[in-house]
Amino acid sequence: GDVTLALMVEADGVHLPEYMMENISDVRKEHPDFIITVAAHSEEAVVRAMHQNVYAVMLAPIFPTKSHPETFDDPSSVIGVHGLAEICKRSDVAIYALAGINTKTASKILRSGVAGFAATRGV
Repeated sequence: GDVTLALMVEADGVHLPEYMMENISDVRKEHPDFIITVAAHSEEAVVRAMHQNVYAVMLAPIFPTKSHPETFDDPSSVIGVHGLAEICKRSDVAIYALAGINTKTASKILRSGVAGFAATRGV
């Protein structure tokens, strides 16, 4: 989310949190060659990202995760394998799955249509 930092380190682009999605057109205007990715936490956010022509979406939480303890108590707070597959099916942007991904859960999403996955603690 920090364009200034991205420029300082000569990054090829910037990753924006979901709440900064409305800034994409401004970033693109000032830095037309930037690769822009965004975070999303719902299908609605993925649709907004598709309309912004982003390079990729990091979609979370797919599984319960320690970074969001509420996901262990509320099954509706995670996207899940089926939800992920449905979102990927309707999306024309690359989706990377995040949250709760580890060596056991990664195999469950392989056929979901994701472009890939990311893990913080799980691998």
